[in-house]
Amino acid sequence: WLKRRDLSAPLPPPTTAMGRRRSMAMKPPKPRPKVDTQFDCPFCLHPRTVGVKMDRRMALGKLLCRICGADYQMKINYLHIPVDVYSDWVDHADAIAKAKQSEEAAAGPAEDPEE
Repeated sequence: WLKRRDLSAPLPPPTTAMGRRRSMAMKPPKPRPKVDTQFDCPFCLHPRTVGVKMDRRMALGKLLCRICGADYQMKINYLHIPVDVYSDWVDHADAIAKAKQSEEAAAGPAEDPEE
């Protein structure tokens, strides 16, 4: 009832990976989205005229409007991207405008000397 294997018969060829699962190939990483370096100027209102340059060696972010010449610089670190420099510039300009507005309001209405 039990059969004996014939030892003189050749064995089947061995497989290279016995019982292992095939390893998955690594997928290439997705490309990072491009970050804008051209923005709209809040002073002259021209679209895409403000260019931002990041000088990482000097740790400076610089921007310049090609139309009206408005410029700004700020200290940066390795985490900053061009939109950070632009948003800091806009915030700084808004703070100056609000300070000037409150200064004029505190001075009161200007009297006309001709009257």
